[in-house]
Amino acid sequence: MMWQDEAQTALVSRTLLTHWVPMGHDDKNSFSQELGAEYDRDGVYKWHPWFPFYLLSGFFALFGTSTFIARLPFALCGIGTVIAVYFLALALWQGRRAAVMAALMLTLSVPFLLLSRQCRYYAPEALFTVLALHAYLCLLQRKRYAPTYYAVSAILLFHTSVLQYMVIIASVGVHCIICRRDRIIPLLLASLVTVVFTAPWLIWTSNIERVARVAARKHFPNQRPAILEISTMLRMSLFPWYLLVVAAGVGVWARHKRIRLMDRWTLQGILLLLIVSAVLIISLLYMSSAGIFFRYLCPLIPLSCCLIALIAERLARLTHLAAGVALILLVAYTIGPVLDFGYELTHRYEGPIDGIVRFLNSSGKPGDLVVITYEDLPLKFYTKMRVLGGLTGEDLSPAANAQWIIIRRHPLGPSDMAVGKYIALHVDRNRYERIELDSPDTEYQNRETPWAHKFRTDTTADHVMIFHRFR
Repeated sequence: MMWQDEAQTALVSRTLLTHWVPMGHDDKNSFSQELGAEYDRDGVYKWHPWFPFYLLSGFFALFGTSTFIARLPFALCGIGTVIAVYFLALALWQGRRAAVMAALMLTLSVPFLLLSRQCRYYAPEALFTVLALHAYLCLLQRKRYAPTYYAVSAILLFHTSVLQYMVIIASVGVHCIICRRDRIIPLLLASLVTVVFTAPWLIWTSNIERVARVAARKHFPNQRPAILEISTMLRMSLFPWYLLVVAAGVGVWARHKRIRLMDRWTLQGILLLLIVSAVLIISLLYMSSAGIFFRYLCPLIPLSCCLIALIAERLARLTHLAAGVALILLVAYTIGPVLDFGYELTHRYEGPIDGIVRFLNSSGKPGDLVVITYEDLPLKFYTKMRVLGGLTGEDLSPAANAQWIIIRRHPLGPSDMAVGKYIALHVDRNRYERIELDSPDTEYQNRETPWAHKFRTDTTADHVMIFHRFR
């Protein structure tokens, strides 16, 4: 089942089936994770751009609402990214073998696989980033369709992730100024076209308290130090550091054999583009986000796969094809637990939400009031109950008469800790029976972050406790 962030995307998308615009709540429940700051007075959701919601709502309209359908369009975008990476690498390295290796590397990247199957904007963000960069390369090659291709890709990227749009616009701008000044005018004109389709959104959504909310919860109390987080993120989104040694060895060997692997200026320009993108992503998100999370570097993974493919292909050219493929497999094994991922695909996973939803749907009835400290949003998607608590910031006074009380063992931050404190002070536990579920009460149902993702059911965790009000 989906965890908190995924459920928010699914819930907001489902409102499009009746309201035609994304709403931050329905007639029963709030879908907020920012104390209600994501939507305006009319309830219109403005925290994230709308493309992912419209994409998912179309699938809901055609195929119905379920966990599989909620993740399907994003998984398809992940597959599309693999295809797009092939063409991006082909344009970069001018060789089909390197392009195939780039697509293979991305296909085997467990961090990318985890992100691209999430019911969230990550996979479309990666897809439109790759398409925008491919369009930029076409623009440098003076393809007639390139300006339109670039503008459309950048606009779709903006309406998926505003910050990533800013990163791409800035990155290609810097690259063009330093490496290809003869193409500045066409790039500038295409970029100005994107502003026409993006500026109105920024103006319209400026009335929500995004900056204030992010500053208020900057950084989560259970988060690792930023330096450690960034180091791990770079290792998994870019490549293991030993690749630098391999790349240097390939270069020295090629020079000794007097083999020209690539035009020096071309390689330097591409490295510049990658480095500028990485620095901008980390800098902007560190300043504008509540915390440092691996998912923010999702668009860098396809780009780094192109660079890994170059090293592997050049190694294969100097030695044997098997050496290049072996390097790809080694990197895939290093950056992600491939075997664990295979285990997860072939075995059932049980998380706290699985047990809670199963129990509430079998033992409760529609309209029952549930109060929970965290991961309230999956309950709102999978049940027909009124759910209070979580990070919504709603009035908790009805909690005194709730049919069901759920206090998770791992508080996320001040907001859900406040819910737990309110329950302790205002709910008479003598009027409730304690029920222990056969499901682990882990911190999350499951996460998209590779080092926090659980590939197996946690059999050592304490079980979920639900308190049921006596009839």
